[in-house]
Amino acid sequence: MSNAPNAANAAPNAAATLGSPAPPTTLHDIVALAFKEGHGFEAHEWQKQHITHVLRGCSSHSGDRPRPFLICRSTGGGKSACRNTLGFMQGGVILTIVPLLSLGADQTAKLQCLVDANQLPVDIYHLDEYRSVDVNQSLCRLLNALTDSSVTVFLFSSPQKLLSREWSRCLEALVKRGSVPLTVCIDECHLYAQFGAEFRAEFHAMKGCLFGPIIEYRPTTPILFLTATASTTVLEDLEELTGLSFDRTELLWSASPSSVARRQVYMDIHPRESPLAPFKAEIRRRYGRPSGHSEAGVVPKQKLIFYSNSRKRLMRYKELICTFLDEEAYSFDAIIVHGELFREQKFHNIETFCMQHDLSTIDAVTGKTISFVPRILFSTAGVAGAGLDNSDVRSVHRDGYPPTLLDYIQEGGRPARYPGALPSDNRYHVNISWQSFCSLLFRIYIVPVIEAERKEADRIENERQAHELQAQHGSTPTSTANLSQQSLQAPSIPSAGAM
Repeated sequence: MSNAPNAANAAPNAAATLGSPAPPTTLHDIVALAFKEGHGFEAHEWQKQHITHVLRGCSSHSGDRPRPFLICRSTGGGKSACRNTLGFMQGGVILTIVPLLSLGADQTAKLQCLVDANQLPVDIYHLDEYRSVDVNQSLCRLLNALTDSSVTVFLFSSPQKLLSREWSRCLEALVKRGSVPLTVCIDECHLYAQFGAEFRAEFHAMKGCLFGPIIEYRPTTPILFLTATASTTVLEDLEELTGLSFDRTELLWSASPSSVARRQVYMDIHPRESPLAPFKAEIRRRYGRPSGHSEAGVVPKQKLIFYSNSRKRLMRYKELICTFLDEEAYSFDAIIVHGELFREQKFHNIETFCMQHDLSTIDAVTGKTISFVPRILFSTAGVAGAGLDNSDVRSVHRDGYPPTLLDYIQEGGRPARYPGALPSDNRYHVNISWQSFCSLLFRIYIVPVIEAERKEADRIENERQAHELQAQHGSTPTSTANLSQQSLQAPSIPSAGAM
């Protein structure tokens, strides 16, 4: 059976589930109503257009292969809200595949808060958090017992979890059964194309238990690919990994300035020998008195992130900042993540940094309360980007240039993730050495001059050769293009009679 969405079945589902006061008349109105009832605020026009486009595209799809949809928007621009609304309207199972454990935990927590605030009849599970065999078997039985769209279940999982024997069988059975609506979402999809071989291999293996069965049994299944940045190479890699094909003429949306106007981040680049001096100044500015407490005796919730391309330098910087915090009597802490940590360690540290409350424990010897108040995160490039979404982050500092455009987009998108954010309070500081600064100036101002001079020298040399050729053969001046063609012609071979 097919789970193709359409306006006819979406209207009663949205109205019945979300409590619509009056039935809307068009699919666009249905989407707007479902979005507002599910999120508590009005949708951007681009969100309504994208959701409507996906619903119409799947319902009118007549091909024998699925039609994936790529939504390319800046970080924090509202991509996940499109997935949420599709799930609220269709019901059934909404599976989101996440590349990072911290991203899955963050998405689960946010959606749970949304569901609780709006009292929606939705179940949410982050599969990577369940290690017990009994719990996983119970969840699989729950999915196997579903028969229609009356129950809405959001699942968040890494590819590694879904490749286990039990979950791969459960997914394949769900796809083949066909009676339960299914929506698939791949969040931060660019990471699967740009991370290491093991990371790509796990995602590629999803073709056997998910994408392959969808292609064979349910080609009208909505499949969303969400990312803040995409390129032709990324799309080609994703097509190779999944076996799907993107329609590049209509399914790549980029952000317009007006649609992301609420993201206000001030960026500055400073050449200096050490990035720690401005970072210490930022700490003093953010946390006030040397004690690190406000007048009420509470450490401000504002948080800072420090990125570096070198793990060795990062660990050294953290050590120096922790010494600074102790010497200045600040009563908060710093935490670190880098590529050498195990996946679970990185997930735990990022989750601890993003917590809305501080941690405390009782010392077994002294009986005193020991608090851990994380306000600063040190991270290597690419580790704490896409998986970190916290509205308390106000400032991002980094040592050296971001290694890729992707890192720049992700790091610059960490602050200002709250309503009313202003550039005066949300900054992205890039600190570079004087050597790098001079190299940058050389590339901007000197290299273009050298290239222009080289092109002019080549032009003069080509003209000189053309005039020499003219003088030798007594012919008209030959253009550079004709000269090149003549030089590539094979020499004539004398006939046997001439020899």
